[in-house]
This record gives sequence, C-alpha cells and structure tokens, in this order.
Amino acid sequence: MADDIMLKHESLVNELKQYLGNAKFDLIFKSKTAELTKPEQFLIKMEMSRLSQPVERFIDLRGLVTGQVKPYEHNGKQHFMDETAIEVFESALKQHGKYTLAVYEAVMNTENNHRVMQKEAAEKGNKQEQEDLLNTNVIKFASYESRAEERMNYSIKVTIEYNDKKNIKASTSDISLSGCKIKLAKRNIIRKGQLIAMRLVGLEQDFELGLKNGIQYEVVAVENISREFNHIRLKRTYVENNEAFDNFLESFIHGNKRRYKVNLDN
Repeated sequence: MADDIMLKHESLVNELKQYLGNAKFDLIFKSKTAELTKPEQFLIKMEMSRLSQPVERFIDLRGLVTGQVKPYEHNGKQHFMDETAIEVFESALKQHGKYTLAVYEAVMNTENNHRVMQKEAAEKGNKQEQEDLLNTNVIKFASYESRAEERMNYSIKVTIEYNDKKNIKASTSDISLSGCKIKLAKRNIIRKGQLIAMRLVGLEQDFELGLKNGIQYEVVAVENISREFNHIRLKRTYVENNEAFDNFLESFIHGNKRRYKVNLDN
C-alpha cells in the first residue's frame, strides 16, 4: 500500500526533494500536498524526514561510474568520486546544509552511474519493444555471431554450474558482450561444447542484473595455463534474450575501457 502511494506520487516526491533544506519547506510541503489524503501526506512526509537524516556513509564509486574516480575528503573522511559526483555532492551539500541521506542518494544516482544507465537502457528497451510490437512483425534470425568486438581484460568473481555441479568458483580473465574467458581450477573437468550457467557475482554485488538463472555460455576451448588452472573460452548462447542486460554490459565495457586494457585479439 505504501509503495503504491509513493509510486503514484513519484513526481511530487521528486519535486519536494528540491525544497529540502529550505527554511520554508513546511509551508511548501503543506501547499504542494493540500489535495492529498492524510495517509498520503503522512507517508510523503516520512519520506522527506528519511532523506533529511544526517549520515556518515562512505562513498566509493570506483568501478561504478564512467568518470575518472579520485579521492575526495569531507569532514575528515575520504571518499572516492568522479567530477560529476563531486559536483552533485557539493551542490546537494549546499542545498541541505549537511551530509544527509538525500545528498548520498543524489551522488549514487548521477547520470553516468552504471546502475542508472542500466535502468535507463532497460526502460528504453521496453519502450522500443512495445513500439516494435505495435508497428511491425520482427523476425530475429541471429545475433552477435562473432566476437570481433571490444573485449575488456577485466577480472571479477563468478560461479558456474554444469551437469550436477553447482556454485563452482572461478574468475573472468576478459569479458565482452558475446563471450568471455574464465580462469578455472583444473580439478573441475569441463570440455569443448559443454553448456554452463554463469553468475557474475562480482557485478551482482553492486548491480541488479535481473538474471536469476545466470547466463548460459558454451565452452569454445580449454587452454592449459598452469599446473593448477585452465583458461576456459566461452561464447554466449543468448537463450536469456535479455536486452536490458546486453545494454548494461555494453555500456559497462564502454564506460570502463579507459581504465582497463581492451583486448582485440580474436
């Protein structure tokens, strides 16, 4: 019920956020919510109170935004933000008079934040899909047939599942939109042509990827790299048909390619 009310008045809530810190906020709030019911007024007022609470949260945007992150000190505490986030932080701090939850949330929702970009891409994809359904019949023959694309040397924790084996720990060596290479302990026997499900646990800690069953890959090659590990080359099967995730991964690679080496060896 409360979530429904907040969603219904989302635009009003966003408008009222702009007046937080204003000496006349109570008068503004009363004027803006005059036509709402008492329960609606109460819930929105509670949200404003929540956002006005002072916080001491540490901000670390390393790997979360497209900008170049650097140390930034405030009140004796060092944060890590890019120029866009710093500008938002200082502007919001000036508005609210102190470091509040509203300031923190503003910094975590800048337009160059990967999570925000992912959400916008999903909304754009859903809108485009609806328009396509209305305007034409789409026949999809194939997609991403080769891996001649930006492949970023990027290491994150993953888990894989195949046959009856579950939650096998591994890490990526590189990743692209249509494939990746993982480092896997030799005790895990895996062969060319094997289908696996992979969870990007290193990214799922920070982003809502919407992949409950992971991503399906096919093993392309198994390469011996040491006495303990193999490199497993994988290509996506695209059985998920998840355009929102594809858009997120593409923007994530594009946004971080200046910070990590891009591998074009196909």
